[in-house]
Amino acid sequence: MKRAIGLAVLLSACVHAPPRAGPQDPFAALEQMEQARTLRASGLELAVLARDADPAVRARALEVVARLQRPELVGVVLADLAEGPALAAAAFAAGQYGLSWRPLPRAQLAGLAAATQAALTRASANADRAALLRALGKLGQADSTAVLASALDDPDASVRGEAALALGALAYSTKGAAPDVTVVNPLAHLLAHDADPQVRFDAAYALMRMKRPETRAALTYGIKDGDARVRAVCARGLAEVATAPELPYLLERLGDPDSSVRVEAARSLGKLAGKSKPLAGATAAAGKALAVLAKAYDPARPATAMPLLALVQEKFPASDSELAEIVAGLAPAKRDADAHGRAVVACHLAASRDRLRADASTPALDGCAPTADLLDWREALAVRTIAGSAADAKPRAAALLGRPVSSTVAAEAVDDALGELSVDTPEVRARILRDLSSTDWGVALSAAAVAGKLGITEAVPALHRALTLASVHDQHDVLGALLVALAKLHAKDAGVLARRYAHSPHATVRFGALDALEALHAEVPAGEPLPLEFHGPLLERGEVANISTERGEIRIRLRPGSFTAENFVKLARAGFYDQLTFHRIVPGFVAQGGDPRGDGSGGPGYSIPCEIDGERYARGAVGMALAGKDTGGSQFFITLSPQPHLEGRYTLFGNVISGMEVADQLMEGDRILRVEVEP
Repeated sequence: MKRAIGLAVLLSACVHAPPRAGPQDPFAALEQMEQARTLRASGLELAVLARDADPAVRARALEVVARLQRPELVGVVLADLAEGPALAAAAFAAGQYGLSWRPLPRAQLAGLAAATQAALTRASANADRAALLRALGKLGQADSTAVLASALDDPDASVRGEAALALGALAYSTKGAAPDVTVVNPLAHLLAHDADPQVRFDAAYALMRMKRPETRAALTYGIKDGDARVRAVCARGLAEVATAPELPYLLERLGDPDSSVRVEAARSLGKLAGKSKPLAGATAAAGKALAVLAKAYDPARPATAMPLLALVQEKFPASDSELAEIVAGLAPAKRDADAHGRAVVACHLAASRDRLRADASTPALDGCAPTADLLDWREALAVRTIAGSAADAKPRAAALLGRPVSSTVAAEAVDDALGELSVDTPEVRARILRDLSSTDWGVALSAAAVAGKLGITEAVPALHRALTLASVHDQHDVLGALLVALAKLHAKDAGVLARRYAHSPHATVRFGALDALEALHAEVPAGEPLPLEFHGPLLERGEVANISTERGEIRIRLRPGSFTAENFVKLARAGFYDQLTFHRIVPGFVAQGGDPRGDGSGGPGYSIPCEIDGERYARGAVGMALAGKDTGGSQFFITLSPQPHLEGRYTLFGNVISGMEVADQLMEGDRILRVEVEP
């Protein structure tokens, strides 16, 4: 503790000292620091660069600070908020500390919020004010409410919009109390009267995130807005606050000309009917929606399936007879326009029915006959359905132990279901011990998590063997999970091993080691991560990646100067993505692919650093999927609608320039035929 405080004081003193000459090429030095992801022998140099006389150098240094999120460098940000010429960059850095994967102490967050509020009183440029307001939302301090509310009537649209989004972020934050209900009326006024559709969307998004009954009238009004984005987010918000009179408005939106609105209306109806205490009339409304959407589904137009999928993915109590009739009508024909898509829809409908059945003897997904390429996916869906069913799922889950399933199903679903349900029998223990020795690292990872959760102490020797092999084969994701499992089982050398890996350059290993030490209530060792090797060169132009799928082509403009984009190009040119699937489809939200395992747990065998900036996650943004800070690899996602809550959390490395109509049609299991990069 003394060492950390000492360094913070030293840095604070340094940033208030007169600027000194930096390195010969400050931008090259900053690039090296960021990609190395380390402050070893460079912390003071970074602090000096953040006080450079050149505003461009200063802004770039603050960007590096924002991405590193090291507590020792908070003083650098505070100094620039107080008097710096790169105020927007300082605001960005302050906000990123609020989103840190390992949160700062409340006192430091409050100090950053206070400095940000003070800077706002001095800021004159609209861009600076907007950046400061966004930072206040990320920092999550309740005393920022009045400052944000006062900016809702600003003459500049970007400032009004950022103030609204910040209030929404504040409402969702766990770092402080929610904003006072008095902000609902000014937000509702923006939604109803602002001439700028982006501002109306921002206000609607904030009201949606508040989840308060006082927002009901505004959201109901906004569901008929002229902008589809606004209508969609208002329909989404009604899932939390609607009463019986609002149900007809949601049903009406099932016929909206925009697919995203239909999706959100359907999802909200499912949520309202699936609550533990369903809203009166919601079950009947969801049943009506089911019939309407099933009739509207046309396999020749796959996008028509998305509202139906959004509805059935919610646990609403549709009758068995209703679902059975629809499932029977969706059996794929030999010359079906889209046999794959029809099978996905039918299986999700069958899963919705199974979750509600009390009879544990009924076969899972009865009536769902998938195409050959969906057999593993169907098995995984069956296990997840069993785990979330109304029946006693433990006997059904345990019965899966004797079934021959693929490694994908074992890793994604079987072991996970056993852990979720806390199924602990001799057969389960034997299964876990066997899976810890699997040559499939995804299976071993899942088994390690279950062993730790269920307290299977006899797994300790197998965990040690797996740890040795994972280290030899550079399986970084597995190493972290194994360390946590050993700590939860109180293995005698768990602390020694965790401390050994606490400074790994690989984020997944490092986070696993830190989680293990926390589980042991052990002191986290001081020091810095070892540097990661930099794999340049970075893209200089905005190259275009063409993703060919079974449903058409999606063209993505990659961001120049992005290490994440360069990594994507390297993998694409090596053929890594060829024949992989889109394993995760959330209608109206994201389409995610790029996992060689196909279950969401795989990657290229290494991780890359995050490159967070202030770019918007609009419809068609391409981001890097993560399991924590600096854990990206190969999995990417495409946003199907604007998602402001992703901003500042996930690297945005490209944007779709054509083919969004293809992205809207993607189904789970659809294949990436190839990815080609121009030129």
